[in-house]
Amino acid sequence: MRVEGIMHPHYRKGSAPLGGTELGREILMQLGTLQLYGMDPQLTPLERGLVKYSLRMDKAGLMEAHMRFLKQFGELERDWQLTKEAAAMMTTSKGVAMEKERPPVRKKAVEGMRAIHLVDLAVGKRNHGRVLYATICADTFFLSLIQTLVEDDEGLAARVMIDDATLDGSASWAKVQRRYPRGAKIAIKAPFLSDLPDESIALYVTSEEDLVVLSDSSPSTVEFDSYGIMDAATLRTEGNRLFAKQDWPGAIGFYTKCIQKAMSTNQRKPNAKNRKKGHSENGATSNGKVSTETVVLAYSNRAAAWMKLCHYERALVDAEEALHLDPQHLKSIYRKGCALRHMQQFQRASECFAMALEYSPEKEIRQAHNRSKTYDSQSRLVVNAEGRKIVTSSGRSNACLRDELVYKLSNLVLKSSRWLQQLCCLADCDCHGNGKVPSLELFRPNSKWNSCKDDVPLVRMKGVVLQNALDESGSCTRGLAAGQQPPARQFLGLWPLASFINHSCASNSFRLHVGDTLFLHASRPIEAGEEVTLAYVNTLLPRQMRQELLDQNSWEFKCNCSRCLLEAKLSAPLKQVSKRFQSLWGYKESVTPGQSESFKMAKLALKLEHILKNIGLYLYEVQLIRASFFIMYWIGYLNLDRLGDLAIKLPLPENLIDAMTAAAPGDGMSLYFACYWLKKFKEEGASVAVINDAHKRAMRICRCIYGKQESEILKRLVKAHDSAPN
Repeated sequence: MRVEGIMHPHYRKGSAPLGGTELGREILMQLGTLQLYGMDPQLTPLERGLVKYSLRMDKAGLMEAHMRFLKQFGELERDWQLTKEAAAMMTTSKGVAMEKERPPVRKKAVEGMRAIHLVDLAVGKRNHGRVLYATICADTFFLSLIQTLVEDDEGLAARVMIDDATLDGSASWAKVQRRYPRGAKIAIKAPFLSDLPDESIALYVTSEEDLVVLSDSSPSTVEFDSYGIMDAATLRTEGNRLFAKQDWPGAIGFYTKCIQKAMSTNQRKPNAKNRKKGHSENGATSNGKVSTETVVLAYSNRAAAWMKLCHYERALVDAEEALHLDPQHLKSIYRKGCALRHMQQFQRASECFAMALEYSPEKEIRQAHNRSKTYDSQSRLVVNAEGRKIVTSSGRSNACLRDELVYKLSNLVLKSSRWLQQLCCLADCDCHGNGKVPSLELFRPNSKWNSCKDDVPLVRMKGVVLQNALDESGSCTRGLAAGQQPPARQFLGLWPLASFINHSCASNSFRLHVGDTLFLHASRPIEAGEEVTLAYVNTLLPRQMRQELLDQNSWEFKCNCSRCLLEAKLSAPLKQVSKRFQSLWGYKESVTPGQSESFKMAKLALKLEHILKNIGLYLYEVQLIRASFFIMYWIGYLNLDRLGDLAIKLPLPENLIDAMTAAAPGDGMSLYFACYWLKKFKEEGASVAVINDAHKRAMRICRCIYGKQESEILKRLVKAHDSAPN
């Protein structure tokens, strides 16, 4: 997206180094319990407890909070970590002695430095020439920084945040825990106790060089792969056992060992004879070779396990390997079709299921074939922009949502090269990206794309989320983090294709969220070659107020769409009306009939009509201006009795509906206003022609919001809005 974003000082290259408490604030504001641009005013009970326990240096309380954070992010990390380990098994040789990775025992001298205890540390003061001896008393985990708990010899505990430059964003928690294991004796040189924006405190280690691992409680042993003596069939059976227990990574590991064991011998091209005859119970042929059927089953079962982990591209590779050995293997054909369907390759998936039906007309295969044919037909009519959402409860902090989304996306790009390439094309909040405008084929179902070899570091992933992720209302993540929106939201999600669509106050498309899927409908006819645009903010306001909303949501650009240029050209004649409108805006009395402020707003609508009549504009231009001051006209309709004979100078309600549709087609307020007058006409006994005309206008707006639907569905939607209380 071309819009530049706010760049956090910690991300900005070449910025001046900070010190003391300010440094701690800048770094630690990235953590999952805090907002990136300020503290959430409504702390959760976990965050409030964290403040209390950190100030008391209470080990039990800090341990409880630490374990809850581990649980919160542990499932995401576990899937990510085990997936990477399972993937590594495909290329790593097994059956040999392997030495465990040990944490680095650094030989940095701490002699001559006087010891200091936690109770002696002052917040915001770096204790040069002193050293804190402590023990890591909790499992270490890794978000933006390495986080753990330490306990000194007096029984006091503190949180520790370590900025280890040797670990990149892709480091697994297992690697971090091997480097900083629980029970390890450590020494922290020049300890610095920092206060955080949520009023809690934590030790901040600015470099891995300032933390000396004195001893490691984990044993330095050499593990031997006891499964190396198993034959291929036994390894596959063990994989099946773990698969039945839903241990997908463990099953993948045994299937991989089975394949490696089989491939260590010479394999023959499979045929009907050697698949069915001459096999022993251990999966070997009469001449001692591993049977091809064993290898086919291992590949096929590993494909099924990969699909359980949502690694559909890896599942496709394994299914194709199995079919290369046995082109008629039914389960491999079916699993290949399932993998292709999840990859949105619906046409190829349908062909696979059709082939499977030739071997077995099972109900499950037939249903999968019908679904793929349906998806294939639908994909030729519309491009689906799928997204990922984070479901949250009320009161969760913005930073928690952001970090969860970052980790889910990090997990996703490990599973899909397509998603990796999509994210590489997106700009982050520092306007970094590959600078390429992606082809629509990268997003279109049934399309092929080139494999992407780029990587998305965790820091840039955060920038991508800040720049492009939206909440359900369409508010930018940066605006949410800046505290411009209330803390209670339903979800936060990133939709790559929609992220490339620019803003316009006279947009031609409308965004609709259904679950975690985003539907994008054309809200007006779009010419070939015309740019597709969206409205990022409420556009039923004057230009200056629209720009203020863009600024509040941290969109750092000035809108220069045709509508904004028109209002800028008319700024002189509209200056007094705009200024008066903004002075009355926000007063409850201004929208309450009978109040003096409300009557002033109604008369302001008459003044605007007089100005529009005198300056001479085209009908479309008049509609755009009316839509900008829509609320004035609505209040005018609420004060018809007080306006008396002057009320005839107001435009008819249907004319205002047309103005709103011209400026903001698909806007929910337009539909509400249209249904309001439809209900009003019915209550006041208007003619059938007037009611039918109002109904058609409401139907037209419904079509802009919900897309091309059957007439009966649109009528039911209008009726639902019509029946809603005003």
